[in-house]
Amino acid sequence: MKGYKSLLHIANGFYTANKINEMRNPKNREAAGTIKFENVSNLINVIKTISENAPEKHKTALNHTVELSNQYLDTYRSLKEHFNTNIKKTVNKEDIIKTLQILKPALSIQKTVTVEKILRLYEALNGLSQK
Repeated sequence: MKGYKSLLHIANGFYTANKINEMRNPKNREAAGTIKFENVSNLINVIKTISENAPEKHKTALNHTVELSNQYLDTYRSLKEHFNTNIKKTVNKEDIIKTLQILKPALSIQKTVTVEKILRLYEALNGLSQK
């Protein structure tokens, strides 16, 4: 049984290497033939492919890495879009609140709690000023 698992891991390694090789295309290669990851999503796809075929003891950690990478990529894209739409105008309190809301999913638990407190405080103060 142990020999079977070893052969399965080797076969999965070859399969994963082949899938990663298929992901490579001429625009992602440098002159020396190495992979050039210009796009973070390409790197996330490689990690995801590796995690799909990894031994069970490594799958959890790799899947967690893929989830975090996707979360950070989404946060980056949202921030980029937010800043690009506000590039010509002055920053106001609504822009800062929107930025905090975008950043919240990528923050640690302690920092998320702090941001939530700031958002609740803003809502309370904003509610008072509207009355």
